[in-house]
Amino acid sequence: MKKKYVVILLVIVLIGILAFVSAKVMIEQRKNDELEAVQIIEKRAAIGVEVKDSYEDIEEIQKNIENIEYVKNVTLKSNEDKAEEFKNNFDTGELFEGIEMNNIFPDSFIVQ
Repeated sequence: MKKKYVVILLVIVLIGILAFVSAKVMIEQRKNDELEAVQIIEKRAAIGVEVKDSYEDIEEIQKNIENIEYVKNVTLKSNEDKAEEFKNNFDTGELFEGIEMNNIFPDSFIVQ
């Protein structure tokens, strides 16, 4: 009778150890998944900074942005580029025909 209880106790202990190890593996996997997600976001994160038409020294703005800590890349996107991107991404048809599209988009920097 004692052997039966010892075997049952050992089985319960082994199941507990197995459950603990499984939980630890799942927690580590989740941490790795979260870290991977953060790394993907860091690589793809970008902010658009629009420039007022009245500001003339675009190079000065770009240098100031590049000197900010953690800024990896600064790209100037002209109003012409943005207008072309808008036309390519949206089927505007004849809606904007005859209108100078780049006039409605300000120059901007894409900051990563």
